[in-house]
Amino acid sequence: MLSRRELLIALPLTGLVGACASKDPAPSFPAFSFAGAPLLFNVADIATENTFSPLGTGHVEADFDVSPQVAFENWMGDRVQAAGSNGHMTVTLLDASAVEEYLPVTTGIEGAFRSEQGRKVTARLSARFRAKVTNGESGSEAESTITAEYFATMAKDVSFTERRQALYAISRELINEFDARAMAALRRDMRAFLG
Repeated sequence: MLSRRELLIALPLTGLVGACASKDPAPSFPAFSFAGAPLLFNVADIATENTFSPLGTGHVEADFDVSPQVAFENWMGDRVQAAGSNGHMTVTLLDASAVEEYLPVTTGIEGAFRSEQGRKVTARLSARFRAKVTNGESGSEAESTITAEYFATMAKDVSFTERRQALYAISRELINEFDARAMAALRRDMRAFLG
């Protein structure tokens, strides 16, 4: 049995713990998926390569809940499939960068009362698709390179959660732009390999 003193200490703590547990400040960031029929390539297999390395000042790919590279991998799983018995396709990820730069803002007393954009994040995706089928002495080849870029700015005093939401939105807009460009380019440049 709790004494009156223990009860008076325990009740406020229980309410505090309950209040903290009921409010989840971390939003959910699901992986992207793409509706519609995938592109079926008349090749036996598809290999992926990654030549992108996030080196240099300002790279923030690790801050994304769904980075441009992960968005691209999700896109590949939904949009590109091998459906042939001969031939090979290589998809090379050339760029999946996200670079943040700080924008000039007003300082001093005046700056404290101004709502300004203080950061800009530019995300970029680029991939090369190469397909080759050999039939005896003859064969056919096709290649297409797709690039998309998207940027957004954030307030100078953006919160941690707001920044996460903004980065998620940047990645979503980037992969949607890449999807639109890729579907058109692959149908045009690699039509001989599409089933």
